[in-house]
Amino acid sequence: MTDLIQLKEGSYKGVEMIVKSMPTNGGRRISIIRYPRSDKQSIEDQGLIPRQFSINGIVPHENYEEKKAALLRVFEDGEKGSLVHPTFGLVENVKNGKYSLDEITSALGKAQYTVEFFIDDAVGVPISSGSFASQVQTASDALNVSLSQDLIEGYEVTSSFVGNFADAARDAVSVGTEFVEAIDSSFQIVEGAVNEFVSEVNAFNSSINAIIQAPEDFANRISSMFNSLNNLYDSTIGTFQSISTMFDFGDDNEIFKQNTAGRIERQKNQDLVRANIKAQSLSYVYLAAVQIDFESEEDLALVNDQLETQYSLVRDNELLSNESLLKMDELRIQANSALSQILLNTRKIITINTRLIPLSVLVFDFYGSTELVGVISNLNAVKQNAFVEGDVRILTE
Repeated sequence: MTDLIQLKEGSYKGVEMIVKSMPTNGGRRISIIRYPRSDKQSIEDQGLIPRQFSINGIVPHENYEEKKAALLRVFEDGEKGSLVHPTFGLVENVKNGKYSLDEITSALGKAQYTVEFFIDDAVGVPISSGSFASQVQTASDALNVSLSQDLIEGYEVTSSFVGNFADAARDAVSVGTEFVEAIDSSFQIVEGAVNEFVSEVNAFNSSINAIIQAPEDFANRISSMFNSLNNLYDSTIGTFQSISTMFDFGDDNEIFKQNTAGRIERQKNQDLVRANIKAQSLSYVYLAAVQIDFESEEDLALVNDQLETQYSLVRDNELLSNESLLKMDELRIQANSALSQILLNTRKIITINTRLIPLSVLVFDFYGSTELVGVISNLNAVKQNAFVEGDVRILTE
């Protein structure tokens, strides 16, 4: 039987909502055109139907009157605000419509309610992708601060538990090793940056015995190494590829049998550090992704799939605070908005049919220069000086 612990949390204008279910409507506006004395019809796509969110929520017994009053206040004030949806994350510029409140005594609370939310898009000119990147930076910074706080509050090494100190030190060494192994020399590195980065990691490794006894220092050192790795490359694709290698950090960690207090602590510390590294790497990779100059829609789709996979793996980690999870949702929303904007200006891959011709000549005929010969050769898995014939993949202009 469902209980309050299993229900999702969200909020509207800062007021908490305990969510039982959350239907979402959307799609396309389709106009059907039918013709006299004809069995055929045609359709006209008149654009997007903006998503409409509905929340079926619970008002629990504890502090019932206070919580009910807070919900009704924001439902009735007529103002737009922010909705933090349990699965879609932060949705800005939202106004609620009709609500219904059913005050009954039940195992799930003292009342249940249903409310509809609508997005108001009439807020001026669209935001440029540059502005989106700035918003992603802000959301990423906020998530990283919250993740560091999770580590500070949750990490503890009790030296009196046999083996815990040694295991914590070993796990910390693996953190430093992971950062060094993330360096990808196939991308151009900022002059002098790699030496500074390696020195920082070495300083971390040489102070491990002290660091694992000071959670705040541990958290700050991890944040600092991430920041240095983020600034290591000349290109954002280098940053993306490098930091995304940390997505699988700790996947091969030992699992301790949970039969003593010491082993429970060891497992928690190991899992907490693992969750922190995985979540912070996702945060920095989101930021890098919205700054990549994508060659094609296909490239963008591959990056987006990678981001969504990692988000799904880390989103429901119970060792991360609710605040961190909500900030992760906000970052995902901001990044997806930026990538959607970038998609509008990204080239599409199309297939053409050609007679036998040098690839360089084909590229020149289409684009007026040979600048994209390398890109087109990679699309078709041929050498740049090759002759091509038949179906060839190219990019729209």
